[in-house]
Order: sequence, then C-alpha cells, then structure tokens
Amino acid sequence: MINNTFQEVEAALILRIPFAQEPHADFLAWNGEPSGEYTVRSAYKLLQNLNPRAYTLQNIYKDFYRKLWRLDLPTKIKITIWKIT
Repeated sequence: MINNTFQEVEAALILRIPFAQEPHADFLAWNGEPSGEYTVRSAYKLLQNLNPRAYTLQNIYKDFYRKLWRLDLPTKIKITIWKIT
C-alpha cells in the first residue's frame, strides 16, 4: 500500500520508520516545540526557516505596509492594496 501511494524515495523513508517496541496509546506531537504542542509562533518560525527569502522580502515591505495602514483611506481600499502587493 505504501509503495502504491508514495513515490519510491518517500516510500523507502516511511518503511524505514521503526515500530514501537512496547504498545502505547497514539498521541499528536509537534516537533516545532520542545513540549510537543503546536503553537502558531512555532509554525511561523518553521516557515521562516524553510523560506528565508520570503522573510527577507517581508522585512523590505514592512515600512510600506506600516505606512499603508496609517493612510486615511477606507479599510476596503487598504485591504485591496494589501492583497495585490
């Protein structure tokens, strides 16, 4: 089933995952935090690490957006400008 569902490289990685030695209940864990709990902050940090160029562009536009939100314009227009940039 794994070989039919995934590409060869991914299937090989999945099949290398060891089984638990002792039975235990399943649980969700997030690797972005030492506690294993998901937070928006940890996901944001992960995305920054995955695409540092996007984060750099965000810093470049920071002043532009700050000025945009301070303009005396209807919110609808500000949001439209924000979406097209």
